[in-house]
Amino acid sequence: MKTLMHQGAIARAVSPSGSQGVVRKSRRRGAIALSLGWTLGLGSAGLAAEIPLRSANPQTYTIQVNSSQDGAIAPDAALTLREAIALTNGDLSLGDLSTAEQAQIQPLSPGSPSQITFALSTDAPQILELHSPLPPLRQSGLILDGLGEKSPANSPRLILRPAQINTIPWGLLVLANDITIRGLGFQGFHSADPNLYPFVGNVVVTTGQMLYDLGHLADVVQLDPPRNLLLEDNQFGTVPQGDRPRPASAFGVVIFDGLGTTLRHNQFLYHSGSALLTGKVARSTTVLDNLFVGNGGAELADALRLEGSIGDSTMVGNTFCHNRGQGIYLFKPEGAIAVENNLFYGNGSASGTGNGTPAQDAAVYLMGSGHRVLDNRIVNQGGPGIAIAGYPRSVGNRLQGNTFAQVQGLSIDLVTRRDTGFHSLRGGDGPNPPRNSHNRRLDTGNGAVLAPQFVGLEFFPLGDRVRVSGTADPGATVDLYRVLEPGQAFGPLNELWVSTTADGEGRFTVDLVTWELGDRLSAIATDPVDGTSEPAENAVIRDFSPRPLPGGATMTRTPFDQFAKQFLEELLTPYGQVEISREIPGEPRFIDLWFSPSPASQPRVPDLGLLGQIIQTPCLLEPYRNPPDPPEINSCLLKRFWLVADCYRQNQADRLPQLWVITPTAPPALLASLGAIPSPDHPPGIYRTPSALGTQILAVHQLDPTPETLWLRLLGRGSVQRQAIGEVLALPPSNLRFQALRLLVNWKITVDTTNILQTEEEANLMAWSQALLDLEAQLRAEGRQEGRQEGRQEGRQEGRQEGRQEGFREGLRETLQNLFLARFGAVDGILEATIDRILTLSPETYTQIFPQLLTLSAAELAERVTQLSDPISLD
Repeated sequence: MKTLMHQGAIARAVSPSGSQGVVRKSRRRGAIALSLGWTLGLGSAGLAAEIPLRSANPQTYTIQVNSSQDGAIAPDAALTLREAIALTNGDLSLGDLSTAEQAQIQPLSPGSPSQITFALSTDAPQILELHSPLPPLRQSGLILDGLGEKSPANSPRLILRPAQINTIPWGLLVLANDITIRGLGFQGFHSADPNLYPFVGNVVVTTGQMLYDLGHLADVVQLDPPRNLLLEDNQFGTVPQGDRPRPASAFGVVIFDGLGTTLRHNQFLYHSGSALLTGKVARSTTVLDNLFVGNGGAELADALRLEGSIGDSTMVGNTFCHNRGQGIYLFKPEGAIAVENNLFYGNGSASGTGNGTPAQDAAVYLMGSGHRVLDNRIVNQGGPGIAIAGYPRSVGNRLQGNTFAQVQGLSIDLVTRRDTGFHSLRGGDGPNPPRNSHNRRLDTGNGAVLAPQFVGLEFFPLGDRVRVSGTADPGATVDLYRVLEPGQAFGPLNELWVSTTADGEGRFTVDLVTWELGDRLSAIATDPVDGTSEPAENAVIRDFSPRPLPGGATMTRTPFDQFAKQFLEELLTPYGQVEISREIPGEPRFIDLWFSPSPASQPRVPDLGLLGQIIQTPCLLEPYRNPPDPPEINSCLLKRFWLVADCYRQNQADRLPQLWVITPTAPPALLASLGAIPSPDHPPGIYRTPSALGTQILAVHQLDPTPETLWLRLLGRGSVQRQAIGEVLALPPSNLRFQALRLLVNWKITVDTTNILQTEEEANLMAWSQALLDLEAQLRAEGRQEGRQEGRQEGRQEGRQEGRQEGFREGLRETLQNLFLARFGAVDGILEATIDRILTLSPETYTQIFPQLLTLSAAELAERVTQLSDPISLD
C-alpha cells in the first residue's frame, strides 16, 4: 500500500495536469523501473556486463553558442546549445558543422575542461524553447556558463523550457563527473505520462542505468555516481503570473545517483513537487545560500525531500519561504546531515491531511540518527518547528542554537511511535510524558531524552542576579531561552539566553545577570548520546519585594539602574511627586522616573543646583550607564509622546513633560539623529532637540565640575564619578550628603557581592571605601550627639552612653542588613544574631573584619564573629 501511495504522489508531481499512474515493471531485462527512493531489481554489479559504456569526446573546446533557437543538428549560420553539447559528447565532429559554426569553437590543450558560453544578440533574457530533450552531459569537467563575464542577476540571460506543444522530462541530464552549470533558467520540465520516466526535473543527476534499462539511453558514461556537480546562480522554476498558461516544472533538481553535488546561490520557485529530491545516492551534497519559495504545488510538497544515502550532506544559509510542505523533510535516509544557519518562514501553510483539515507540518522533519540542526531561525510555522520521528528509530540528533517565533506546535517535538501512515509522519504530537520506562527510549525520537525540569516555575532575584536551577539527564548541555510570546506552556524558544551543563547527578544551576521582572524562560537539554530534548515547561522571574511596582510594572534590575532610580527618588521626593517605573498602558514599556513638581514647594536651586533647575517643570528622567542606542532613544520618545497625549486627554496642556536623557557621553551620531544642538539656556553638556520632540540630552561627562552639577555628576562613570564622590565627602554634614553616601555604599555592596566589577568600578572602590568609612563616622558622630543631648536632658551619664550607642547601632544595623540581603537573599535568624554580635565589636575590630563580611559564608561569619565578640567602646 505504501509503495503505491508513494509512487502515486510522484506521478501527480511529475504530471501537473493531474494524470496519474503507477510505475510498472519494465519488460526489458526484468529490472524494476521504480521512482526515487527505490533501487533497481538488479544491482550495478549485475548490470555492469550488460550496459554498454561509451566515453565522451576526448578533445575539449571553448564553445560560444550564438543562437537561442533549437532544432535538428545541421550545418548552418548559427551554433545551437544542442550542437555544442553533441560536440563535447563526441556525437558530432567539427567537420559536421559549417564554417560559420566552426568559428565559434576553439580546441583546447589536453587537461583543460570544455566551456560552453553564450554570445547572444542582447543582454535581455532570451527563451530557448526545446522541441526534444537535449543530449545528456557526458564530458567530465564541462562548464556550461550562462553568465560569462557578467555578474549574477535576478533573471538569467538564457531560459530553457519546453516548446508549447511538448512535454520534456528534464532540462539537463548529468551523467559525468565535475560538471558546472551556471547562470541559466529552467522552466516547465515535466512529463505527461509518469510511466515513461523514473524521474523528472529541471536538472537530473544519475548514472543513467535505469534510463538505459527503460530504453531512453543507448549507453552510459560510467557506473559510479557522477561526482562534484556544481549548480550555481541558476533560476529553477518561475514566479506564477496570471493564469499560469504553462505547466510548472515537476521538480527542481533530482539527484538519483550523485556524490559531492553542490547547489549554491540558486533560486527554486514554484515547482509542482520538491525543489530538491534525492534518491538512491546523494552523499556529500552541499546546499548553500539558495532561495526556496512556493514549491510543492502538487505532491511531494517539501522544499527539500531527502531520501536514500545522504550522509555528510550540509544545508547552510538558505531561505525557505511558503513552501507547501516542510522546508526540509528526511524520509528513511541513510547517513547524517547538517542543517545550519537557515531561515524557515511560513512553510507547510497550504498542506492538508486529505480530509479537509490543515496538516501541522514541521519546518524540519527528521528521520534517522546523528543529524545536526544548528543556529536556524524558524518563523510562522503551522506545526512544530523541528520534529524528530519515533519511527523509524531516530536518536542522537543535536538541535542547538535555533530560535523560533510564531510556531503553533512545540519548538522541538520528539514524536512517539504511533500510526506510520504517510500524513502522520510529517508533524508532531505535543509534549511527551516523563520518561518512566525503557520502552519510552525505544518508541520516542532522540531516545526520549529528558526535557529540563526547573526546581519551580517561579524564580526570584538575589541582588542583580537570578539563580535558575533544575534537573536534566546527567552530563547534558542545558540551553536556557527567553520566551517572548504569550500563549504556550512550553516555549516557544524565542531567544537563546545562556548555556550550562548538568552535573553527574543531573543537577544544573546558572546565574542570569541580564534579565527583567516578568521574563519567562524555557530550556532544552542536549545529551551527548541521545541528542536534544523537547522544551521545558515555562518558568517566570517574579519579584518578591514587599514594595510591588504599581500596576504590576517590571523594571530592569542592574546595580546602576537601582542606584540611579533610588538616588533621584530620594533627592526629588521632598519637592514633588516621584513615580518609579511608571507603566505605559498596553505597551511593554516603563518610564524610569516621572517627576511632577509640587506647586506649593518649589525646589531651592542652591540645594540641587542644575538638577533643581531641571525639575522646575514636569519631566521624565531616563538615566543610562552607557550611551543609548537608537532603539533605546526611540523607546524614550514613545514614552514621552504617550504622556503628552495623556496630558491632553486630561486637559493639562500646561503640564506637558520634558524628556531628559541622562547619558555619560553624547556621541555625534546620537545628537545628529535627533537634530540636537547645544542648549543656549543651560551650561555646557546639555543639548536640546526640536521643540516637537520636547527632549534634552544631558551628557554628564561634559558638565563643568562645579557645585551646581555635583548631583548629576554622581551618575557619571570612571574619573567623573570618583571626583563627584570626593566632592560629596568634602561637603559639610547635611541630609543630602548623608543620603548620597548611603546610596553609594549600597551600590558598592551590590557590586561587591554579585561579583560583576568592571574595570572602572574597581577603580572606584577607593572612593567608595572612603564613602563607607565616612558614613560610619557620621553615624558615630550622630550617635554621640544624640547621646549628649539625651544625657543633658535627663542629667544622667547612662543616658549619654545609651543614646550615642543606640544612634550608631541603628545606622550600622541598616547597613549590615542591606549587605546580607544582597549577599544571601534573606536575613534569617542566624544572620540577625551575627549582626547583633557585630554591633558589640569595637571600631578597631569591626574595621578588621569588614572585608570578611563580603567573602565568608553565613556559617563562617557567625563562627568568626563569635570568636571576636567583645564589649564595644565608643570613647
